[in-house]
Amino acid sequence: MAEAIKNMYNQEYLRTVGQKVQSVHHDFHIDAFVEDVQREPWADLEMMNRIDKIAETLRMYLPADYDEAVTILADAADAKGASGYMFFPHFVAKYGIDYWETSITMLRRFTPHASSEFAVRPFIEKDPAKMVNVMKMWATSEDEHVRRLASEGSRPRLPWGKTLSGFIKDPTKTTEILEMLKEDPSKYVRKSVANHLNDFSKDHPNYVLKLAKSWQGQSERTDWIIRHGCRTLIRKGIPEAYELFGYSGQVRDGVLNIEPSSIVIGESITMHYGFTVKQTGLMRVEYGIQFVKANGKQSEKKFLLVDRTYRTGEIVERERTHSFADLSTRKHYPGTHIVMIYVNGIAVSEATINVMEK
Repeated sequence: MAEAIKNMYNQEYLRTVGQKVQSVHHDFHIDAFVEDVQREPWADLEMMNRIDKIAETLRMYLPADYDEAVTILADAADAKGASGYMFFPHFVAKYGIDYWETSITMLRRFTPHASSEFAVRPFIEKDPAKMVNVMKMWATSEDEHVRRLASEGSRPRLPWGKTLSGFIKDPTKTTEILEMLKEDPSKYVRKSVANHLNDFSKDHPNYVLKLAKSWQGQSERTDWIIRHGCRTLIRKGIPEAYELFGYSGQVRDGVLNIEPSSIVIGESITMHYGFTVKQTGLMRVEYGIQFVKANGKQSEKKFLLVDRTYRTGEIVERERTHSFADLSTRKHYPGTHIVMIYVNGIAVSEATINVMEK
């Protein structure tokens, strides 16, 4: 198994951080900083908690004046090799909420080195309307990292970030930001806009569908955004989403046979599936497995098989192998698992397999 990301913050790494800071603030005590960061319970801390501990310890060894302290960090961030220092923007989130102008300037300055997408969220919570205006200015930046921050920082459900309940309640609050970035030349930015839309699709599917319809066909860049931004709606089988992207094909006589019908955890199955095309059109073919969870309940996960146009009368016969080996992201449990083949979100065939303990 790959080494935990948190372990990148080792003693050597911390010394490098200290050296960067000392290069612009000669009174910084590297040895004491490294020692204090690693005091217990450092070994038990997960990544985000380690970032918080580093920021906390930096505060101890920097000048008491916030403006002076954060300027030192910004100067250190500009040094070669200081990318990825997420604890620098976190320092702003932790200590700079009462120093608005300085902090907003620093979040923008830090983000090309280490994105401020997490650190900006306390400022959004404090004054969402004011921050939306700031982000609209960021959306016009020549720097793609800053433009991305305008979208990524205001994502309502940013992974690892605090949920922005005000934006979830009213998704229109960030619409102007997204409108400004919908044809951005940077895929890095467009991916953020798509993820922003996908976040909203979980709470406001109709809002996302309406926005997607209004954007569709404006440019290839925008079409890419809405296709990726509606991926959850597609996976959920929302008919309006399939219609939006031209999935019009229909099938009949769906079949699904699974070999073997009984396996132990760690083994694989082969799915033999097929159907006859009833109506020419684009089709998204998926298989879904209703995995048994630890509590005995089931939760379905879909997997894409093919996304293409089929012609009327075509007889499709295919097979796919699926492993039931445990993964870092999925643990398997014994029980009856239901497997289904979907075409454009509609189940066309079904079978079951019995999964047993090793």
